[in-house]
Amino acid sequence: MGRTKEYACERIYIVHAPCGDLLQVWKPQEGNGNRVDEITGFPALVSNTQNTRIFRVDTVAKKLVQIFSLDDHVLFIGNNQTSCLGVSEYPQLKANHVYFTDDFECLSSKSMWGLRLDIGVLNLEDKSIDEIVAPRLFLKCRAPVFLVPNPSMMNSTLHG
Repeated sequence: MGRTKEYACERIYIVHAPCGDLLQVWKPQEGNGNRVDEITGFPALVSNTQNTRIFRVDTVAKKLVQIFSLDDHVLFIGNNQTSCLGVSEYPQLKANHVYFTDDFECLSSKSMWGLRLDIGVLNLEDKSIDEIVAPRLFLKCRAPVFLVPNPSMMNSTLHG
């Protein structure tokens, strides 16, 4: 498809959208450590998550078409399965947002260095990020896994 990665460390996720489209999500990893963390006062890696880009795979033309909005959909990306959901089924989710977990390969090294995990919600409209967990200096566990219930698979007698 003729594209190359723009960042040295960039994650590429593949997700099937409810409308039938195949999407590629390109999430850059952290940049350099030339910034001081405002909470810890230690050198910090700069998050490039706001530079996440989403492409629709055009299989006929064999090219990627960048999209700038998910409209009434939401993405989940990270170490677990990548998902694209409609907010009509999950009204508590924020439309046109990407929920992400830190999937840095050397997470134990990251905590050993005192670096914060990159976990949050990216607003695709204004590129702002809301953290969904409080940053911890020495987090020794893996990033969270998103679990999304499937309403069509739930037994109504259990929820009645």
